[in-house]
Amino acid sequence: MTLEEAKAFFKEMNYSLFSMAREDLERYEKYKKLKISKEIENRWREEEFYIHLNIINKNIENKRKTFEVWNSINIMSELIDNIKDINLIKLIYKLIVDLSVDLSIKDKIIIAEIIIGRKNISCRSGLIFLSYDLNDRKLPNCFFQLTMDLLNIKVINDEDNERLKQNIEKCMLIKKELNL
Repeated sequence: MTLEEAKAFFKEMNYSLFSMAREDLERYEKYKKLKISKEIENRWREEEFYIHLNIINKNIENKRKTFEVWNSINIMSELIDNIKDINLIKLIYKLIVDLSVDLSIKDKIIIAEIIIGRKNISCRSGLIFLSYDLNDRKLPNCFFQLTMDLLNIKVINDEDNERLKQNIEKCMLIKKELNL
């Protein structure tokens, strides 16, 4: 396996060593023999982060209303969770703020969930916990306010209304948990 083949495999498995081992143990063993450093893996993740940032920016420039921005934000968030770079977290925060006015209701709800995490609060998932755990004490407050702003919407159907209510409650629990 060459370094380029290793990079392609890593990308194919969504930059997850766990997925690599689970989905194709033989290729994973070849990958591990290359002894690719965490720094190189994180550089590859960061490259993917910027690819998605460019996708979002191109869709904004072309005024594509059907583009579901939440999907790229979600991928970028997952990459950040592995890289643990506060500067990338700040960049995604600014991006969401800049986009927030023009987001669809669906995008607002899903992006709020990306910020506050989709797992139980005890798992400390989502951008708000990641920024806090990286010792930034200002950014979690900013994420809290941004999430509340994103969730300050009127929804028509009961399913979205229930989801909205649960996300607001979770956001308030996180505020209390982190003493924001």
